[in-house]
Amino acid sequence: MRSASCDGWKRTSSLGWASDTDQARGSEVSRYKYPLEVFWSDADGAFICIAADLPGCSAIGDTPQEAVKEMETAMRLWIDAALSMGRTLPEPSRKAAKTGYNLMKHH
Repeated sequence: MRSASCDGWKRTSSLGWASDTDQARGSEVSRYKYPLEVFWSDADGAFICIAADLPGCSAIGDTPQEAVKEMETAMRLWIDAALSMGRTLPEPSRKAAKTGYNLMKHH
């Protein structure tokens, strides 16, 4: 069930990735921790999670937690595709929070 109490709020987080194939590439991927934004979308009737540093990388879920969990797969696929094409991963736009999530009002 979707929580109406989250409507109008944005949740930020950060995640870093290192898949099995990344070990062959060294520690390049594991050093990146990208900030995430999770917000309610009335148009989609769901929570959306985006990583602004990774263009086009997003996920959707019935809860904020589900959107973040789905984002794990989306980010892993985005990063694997970028590296397989020989692209350099972008630096995170801001430093990842050490304590997890921050809740901010979404205007």
